[in-house]
Amino acid sequence: MKKVILIRHSFAEDAGRGQHDSDRILSQKGIHVAQTMGRLLAKKVSAVDDIISSSAVRAASTARIIASELEKNSSDPHLSYSLYENDVDRYAETVWSAKETQNCIAVVGHNPVISEFSYWLTGIFHDFPPCGILLVDLDAEKWTEVV
Repeated sequence: MKKVILIRHSFAEDAGRGQHDSDRILSQKGIHVAQTMGRLLAKKVSAVDDIISSSAVRAASTARIIASELEKNSSDPHLSYSLYENDVDRYAETVWSAKETQNCIAVVGHNPVISEFSYWLTGIFHDFPPCGILLVDLDAEKWTEVV
């Protein structure tokens, strides 16, 4: 069985004048919350094979902090521009493209799409707060069977 962990990025600073939204950094609160949530997640899952994150700075930072709390052996989460300002189809494609040898992946993204994607996966709407995490056990042997 496959498992996907959906994570919304943590609390971020407001964009500065002339700053692009994708360049927003985590606030001090966001860093602290991501560390706490990473530790809690580490108690719930035995292994995360890959973390795929939006390329936005706040999402990538959240992914790196959570990866460090999970003591994941890879150097960095994989960053995907397609998880920033996109739609449920791009999130689904991210899951479908996971390696079949991987049994548990984490996807770090943004609202409203991460909430919409959780509905697509589970049939239940979850409104993700900053750094909200949802573990989804999938009834699938292969990532391409996730529908």
